[in-house]
Amino acid sequence: IELYRPDEDLGLAYVYALDPYVASRKEQGWGAWVLGRVDQAQASLRESLSWATKLQHPSSLAYALVWSTSRMHMWLNEPQQALEAAQRCVRLSEENRFAVPLAHSRIVEAWALARLEDPNGAVAAANRAQEDYEKTGAMLEAPQFCAIHADTLIHIGCLDEAETAIALAFARSDQTGHRWYQPEVMRLRAVIEQARG
Repeated sequence: IELYRPDEDLGLAYVYALDPYVASRKEQGWGAWVLGRVDQAQASLRESLSWATKLQHPSSLAYALVWSTSRMHMWLNEPQQALEAAQRCVRLSEENRFAVPLAHSRIVEAWALARLEDPNGAVAAANRAQEDYEKTGAMLEAPQFCAIHADTLIHIGCLDEAETAIALAFARSDQTGHRWYQPEVMRLRAVIEQARG
């Protein structure tokens, strides 16, 4: 982050399709979150969005909206703010044909809808988001994506479907070797077991 020079490095967003400062602030924020440093995480994630907004580089802005802003509000259990950021990213992603941010923003949108206003719409939105994500072929964050899907389904009482999403999260972890989100997947599996008595 300290090596980033705005006057010299602005063009990198067009070389790599993502501004490195936006990405670095997001990674810094997620790292702080995992370590329990919520205030530091929020500051980094807000800076990611602020810089992406200033740049007006569409893929950097979509990245910041979905992976910095909507996820932060989801983690903080702020469904209205998560929904607003996710819907903003949906519009931007549809305009620019960004398949992966679109799927990710739709799963956060479903999570928020389940908590705010429309459980039935949330199920349809979550299932559509899962299908859209699978079509992209992206695997890097598949376990986390499946966990958000499961969390949405648990919240509205669709336990069998949530269990299927949990099984898929474990399978994707095995496939990719990415296990950093497994504690949350295991927690969600325990929530399902507890709900069943």
